[in-house]
Amino acid sequence: MQGIPWTQSLQSPPSTRVRNPPKTRVEGGKLAIIGGGSLALLLATGSAAGEFADEATMVLEPVVVISTRSPRPVSEVVGMVSVLGDGDIDARMVMQAEDLWRYLPGVYVESSGTRFSSRSLNIRGIGGNRVVMELDGIPIQERFSVGNFSFAGRTGSEVDFIRQIEVLRGPASSLYGSKAIGGVVAMSTFDPEDLAGEAGSGGVLRGGYASDWDSLGAAALSAWQGETVGWLVGVGHRQGNEPSRSADPANPDRVDRDRTAILAKVTLADHERGRLRLTLDGDREDTTAEMNSLVGQGRFANTTALTGDDQMTRTGAALDGHFEGELLRLETAVFYRETRTRQDTVDVRDLLARPIRVEREFRYDTDTSGVRGRVSREFDQGGFRHRVMLGAEYSKTRLDESRDASAIGILDGQESKVVLGEQFPLRDFPVTTSQEAGVFVQDEIDSVSGNWTVVPSLRFDRTRIRVRDDEAWRRANPGAVLAEQTVSDTSPRLGVLWRPSRSFQAWGQVASGFRAPPAEDLNIGLNIPLFRVRALPNPDLESESSLGWELGVRASAGGAWLSAAAFWNDYEDFIVSLAPLGPDPETGTLLFQSRNVDRARIKGIELEAGAPLARFGPALENYTVGLAGYWAKGEDRRTGESLDDVGPASAVVYLDWRSTSGIWDARLSGLFARGKSRDPVNDQAFFDVPGHGIVDFVVAWHARERLVLRAGVFNVGDKTWWRWGDVGRLPADDPLIPALSAPGRSVSVSFNLGLGPGRN
Repeated sequence: MQGIPWTQSLQSPPSTRVRNPPKTRVEGGKLAIIGGGSLALLLATGSAAGEFADEATMVLEPVVVISTRSPRPVSEVVGMVSVLGDGDIDARMVMQAEDLWRYLPGVYVESSGTRFSSRSLNIRGIGGNRVVMELDGIPIQERFSVGNFSFAGRTGSEVDFIRQIEVLRGPASSLYGSKAIGGVVAMSTFDPEDLAGEAGSGGVLRGGYASDWDSLGAAALSAWQGETVGWLVGVGHRQGNEPSRSADPANPDRVDRDRTAILAKVTLADHERGRLRLTLDGDREDTTAEMNSLVGQGRFANTTALTGDDQMTRTGAALDGHFEGELLRLETAVFYRETRTRQDTVDVRDLLARPIRVEREFRYDTDTSGVRGRVSREFDQGGFRHRVMLGAEYSKTRLDESRDASAIGILDGQESKVVLGEQFPLRDFPVTTSQEAGVFVQDEIDSVSGNWTVVPSLRFDRTRIRVRDDEAWRRANPGAVLAEQTVSDTSPRLGVLWRPSRSFQAWGQVASGFRAPPAEDLNIGLNIPLFRVRALPNPDLESESSLGWELGVRASAGGAWLSAAAFWNDYEDFIVSLAPLGPDPETGTLLFQSRNVDRARIKGIELEAGAPLARFGPALENYTVGLAGYWAKGEDRRTGESLDDVGPASAVVYLDWRSTSGIWDARLSGLFARGKSRDPVNDQAFFDVPGHGIVDFVVAWHARERLVLRAGVFNVGDKTWWRWGDVGRLPADDPLIPALSAPGRSVSVSFNLGLGPGRN
């Protein structure tokens, strides 16, 4: 059942997946502070305090890779890690990628309007491209935006292909490189043995409907596993419309989305010596949009129709393996991923003296290839057990972005390539090649007693950015000097874990990291003579840096569990894209340039807990209660003002019920968040995001051994509410605010059918 903690017994209902990875951490979330005291009391009064109830509880302890880049049980991890297994995804009735994070306080989806949807994550107040996102170990494209017409987002796998998601919060550059100062999100897809077992065949069929997006989707996975060779193929498709909006906008936008994804894997395994795996994957998403909420507003005051036609395709290939020797373990991989973004916009301006139709085209392509290798060894020395890992990584990314536009007279048919003073086609930054190389070393040192583990690690990264000058760039940026850069730095980390018993762990860590200046910020250009606006490259940008501290504890007893962490992160030299410099004294043109301006501090608390209620009487033996929450405060260390990117305090409270027969289960969830406002900037007032409290209810029927039918009602009370990541940066009078409200009451239904013998 969704959210069953690893400290509970093995009485969960039958899984409809062939393998259901352990479900952990109250959906991987955090505990609200208000509930910590009562759950600590449950721990104190629980049976088997200080030890697990029995050996069976150990089976459900999840194994994660993200914290040390090697498999470790959660009880041996330094840091707060959240895990979502495929069972959690099923139980949440996830139809869209945004739904993955619904019950994860402190992880916010950053939206880019109704047309482009939600394409990046914010963790502990740090978002954008400062969070590393990987799919099966391959980096996912970063985001890039140019105004209302151009946005390249981040996209992962089809949700039905995902076996497990791991979320690591806070600076993680010591293992994942310079881009991980905000955290890491690592997604992994199914392997053949996950569905077919050690030998045989298996698969899964999954489908469902959600009324909030009017979304219909289905996916099928099939696998076969022999003694040494295995294969897997999967295909998924989903389509939907614009989400319902609880604020009921006067001119709702119309959006149609259609996405198809494929996955294929072949494995060659020797259970004693290792495994080799080939992965091929890809997807295509098509979106058409009518942006009615913008028509007649602001810069679109003369617009009578505004439509978009977008396409994003992603393809990837990877060959990876691990090999076991008598003394060493070797892990290696080579990979390639390309992402193509095409966006066409038609802006009909009938209200002008000379009516025109403006046609815009945005193109953003990335090609990333790379290789990585790690070698590890375990040995005893000086009375300590060492697990030493040495690693090296190299990747090369080519960025190719361009914009084109035409203004066509509706009455006379005459076409002009000059729109708002810009001469098209053009580039906002030149064709760029980024090369990133890193080497790291880590040692996990266990004491003889096994009560203490010390984890020092150190990484060195070097980033080199080279650009290609061409006419399209020069046309938009006459006289600009192109910037190229090579930067390098080190990222140390020290973690300490104390395990006085099998049911209690405490940890502390300090980690330093940096983020090299992105290629787009070095050379981003913008020149609109009509509005007397111009952006300048900045070859003197410095790397962003971070220093993070974290203290935490985990405890479990009698089926109850509690985790808590306090963190303190300092960030310096934050890069603000297109920061205003003021007017050019010679021409009066308003100048912009990406600059290092911010010094920030973010501190907060994350807590999570849960407990079975059986100890309070036989009538409650089938119930489990859980809480998850997050609170953080951000400060601009230059001005002392609050940071706007840090989301409001939030919490999730849930009550689980499971029938004695295991045929039925249900969950009642409450989602709560405080309201938050932004301070005015230059007399510009921002939207005060109100707090909210909404209720979800999901029920599941295990109709057959491997067939589960689910139904859910979300936002039962039909409340009007907003997610912070959607509207936290919008002006108070922005016409998009009603159009970006979260959905009102909605219903979902789904089925999950496991095929073949497989494994539970």
